[in-house]
Amino acid sequence: MNPTPLLDQLDKDILKTLMIDARTPYAEMAKQFNVSPATVHVRIEKMKGAGVIEGTEVVVNTKMLGYDVCCFIGINLNAAKDYHSA
Repeated sequence: MNPTPLLDQLDKDILKTLMIDARTPYAEMAKQFNVSPATVHVRIEKMKGAGVIEGTEVVVNTKMLGYDVCCFIGINLNAAKDYHSA
């Protein structure tokens, strides 16, 4: 079992900011929290390394792009020779 990482107030403030907008620039957070952008970068990398931050994601509204249907297709080949390249 991994121990719970110790987060100070700066770490918590950075996390709160990233949860609101994960694209917030490090320089903007640094100015807001009165630290250097390098400090913000190091804190975020440490939280990534500790598993506190697992990643970021982009959620796309496919209907806005004109896609109404999502389809997954699987193809099973018995051997690589069954695949004819173009």
